[in-house]
Amino acid sequence: MSFWSNSLSTTLVVVVEEVVVVVVVVVVVVVVVVEEEVVVVVVVVVVVVVVVIIIIIIIVVVVVVVVVVVVVVVVVVVVIVVVVVVVVVVVVVVVVVVVVVVEI
Repeated sequence: MSFWSNSLSTTLVVVVEEVVVVVVVVVVVVVVVVEEEVVVVVVVVVVVVVVVIIIIIIIVVVVVVVVVVVVVVVVVVVVIVVVVVVVVVVVVVVVVVVVVVVEI
């Protein structure tokens, strides 16, 4: 579980860093472009915000998909192991019972 919480927190840190970088870029662009035209600033800010939202959504979706796939794989492996253990136990019990019955 600690691996998943670590990877999730790492992902969150990356997302926060992306947002900070984008905000800094927007501020710089706004400062540079304010002298030119306000329309350009608004367009740049909107585009950057949309791009950041898309990046965050993609990262979250990828993390969720990876977690779901790993959980499914772990569940399948656990089920296979349990089935194998049950089969082995049943075979051992049957062999022991047959040996005991044959001895008698």
